[in-house]
Amino acid sequence: MKTTDYQNVTNRPNLWAGMSKYFALLILALGLFAAKPAFAQIPDTVYTCKDQRVNLSFPRSGKDYRWSTGDTGRTISVTLSSDSIIYCYAWVGPSPVDSFYWSVYVKVLKDCVYPGDANEDFAVDIDDVLAVGVAYGATGPTRPMASSNWQGQICNNWASTFASGANYKFADCNGDGTVDSVDLDDITLNWQYSHGKTTTTASGAATDPPLYFTLSKDSAEAGDTITAFLYLGTKAIPANNIYGVWMELDYGNDFMGPNQVRPDFGSSWLGTLKKDMISFGFDDWGNRRYYTCLSRINQKNNSGYGQIGKFTIMMPDNIGGKREVTDVFKLNIGAYKCISISQNLVSLNPTSNSIKIYQFKNGIAPNMQRNIAMELYPNPAHQSVHIKASGGSLQKTTIEDMLGHVMAEKNTENLQETELDISSLPTGMYIVRTYTTSGMATTRFVKE
Repeated sequence: MKTTDYQNVTNRPNLWAGMSKYFALLILALGLFAAKPAFAQIPDTVYTCKDQRVNLSFPRSGKDYRWSTGDTGRTISVTLSSDSIIYCYAWVGPSPVDSFYWSVYVKVLKDCVYPGDANEDFAVDIDDVLAVGVAYGATGPTRPMASSNWQGQICNNWASTFASGANYKFADCNGDGTVDSVDLDDITLNWQYSHGKTTTTASGAATDPPLYFTLSKDSAEAGDTITAFLYLGTKAIPANNIYGVWMELDYGNDFMGPNQVRPDFGSSWLGTLKKDMISFGFDDWGNRRYYTCLSRINQKNNSGYGQIGKFTIMMPDNIGGKREVTDVFKLNIGAYKCISISQNLVSLNPTSNSIKIYQFKNGIAPNMQRNIAMELYPNPAHQSVHIKASGGSLQKTTIEDMLGHVMAEKNTENLQETELDISSLPTGMYIVRTYTTSGMATTRFVKE
């Protein structure tokens, strides 16, 4: 902020010495309020961000300040959306004619950095993690007086820009002059703050690479821990030229508490953490959503299919109280975005999954057979799957789609294992139910 000279425009005591007090006041009033101020001098210049309050202070102590804004104090606070000239008269001496005039040119900048809004889309959300990944490693001018406070902060432009036209300086969320994983902290801190609009997401179709979960159990008891394995692409429909992906996981069950969803991206074909990939997670427990993002950081795409991560999910042990009750845990991909390094959208085909959760009084849930184990391999599969049961001999095996339609069925009397032909099934996820002499067991597999 620059402070320049102010001007004494009426300080001529010898001229006014013989005039009466009232005549002097009359002339002063005519000069201050009847005439338009002349901006002959170069005004001071103050820089501020659009729609952000800026304080202006008259550069000399005095009394009876008359600002063009209508304010009457020495220091005023204004909010502007466009460049403006603001001026003030003030009496600074014992005589009414000892008045000074000062003007200031307020330059309103429209590209101020809001910490956490890494892509300058006027909102802090999961989409900003992808911007950090794209700009990762870039350097530029540090941000003067940088802070993590949610307010516009002035910063010089960097040399590079995103495909949207936004400058890389926005991805330097903490203002230290380097885009790195530390900038993710400001995204967490200012999560869901906004100073304008919101983001959009890509759409998908059945022919796009699938984005889906397989769950470690088909049903669970309250208090159990289950694992949700996250996959992107299959052998038949691989995901090509991927740089980063984020998703909103809706687990809209009222019985779920905070911090019960824990991500693990130690095994991912997309990249290796702390080497060529970063990860981010935010548990928006109040809205029963978990936001997660994986992004490469070496400015190179990757292609492949298979597992990109997993989530450990802890079922609470007080569902409905200590009584027999069945609930359903749903894991739905409510929104997502996938991009290449050039920031082009990549369409995916997200699918959801769910399991039954049992809470019961006597320690044994109805229709759950603890003494049955079933193995199924390979998974994912292409031509056939091999099924092996223990704890009872096989009687019948069915394959159902995710809507419960029976797609295949095989009667198997008193066998311990069998082979099922799946070559005619469409690509997707299926449920296998095996009925034995001791009860039923279920599992899932993916057809490529």
